[in-house]
Amino acid sequence: MPQQQDTRVCIACGLEKPIAQFMAGNNSRRRCKPCQCDRVRVLNLCDRDERLALRKEWRDTPKAKDSTAAYKRKCRYGLPHEQFRQMVLGQHNQCAICCRDMGKKPCVDHCHITGKIRMLLCSRCNHGLGMFGDSLERLESAVLYLKSFE
Repeated sequence: MPQQQDTRVCIACGLEKPIAQFMAGNNSRRRCKPCQCDRVRVLNLCDRDERLALRKEWRDTPKAKDSTAAYKRKCRYGLPHEQFRQMVLGQHNQCAICCRDMGKKPCVDHCHITGKIRMLLCSRCNHGLGMFGDSLERLESAVLYLKSFE
């Protein structure tokens, strides 16, 4: 059984401190006790509108958006962030269908029946498949339709 770490780095002050100097609650384990107390003090001094503004300010940061997206991928598809990053690198950040750059938000394509992850797609191709209900018959019919007008 691996030993637990004796120290942790506080996300607020960036200092490495003994675990005993961190709060016990789930949401405050990442901040040392002094930083957590300062945070609570500031939030308590603010009125409701200021607290909401502070939360919105944090939600708009790239770090918050990345961590939220990673959490959603893990919950929806059981896909850990590191495995997702490996998929992006393995596909050279290109959509599996159109081979264009997927941009900042690659979509995880998966079978809606089995839940099995297929590959990563750009949002346009992902929405296109979704509109056809992942039906091969509908997609083949669409191809025949387009070919009839060439």
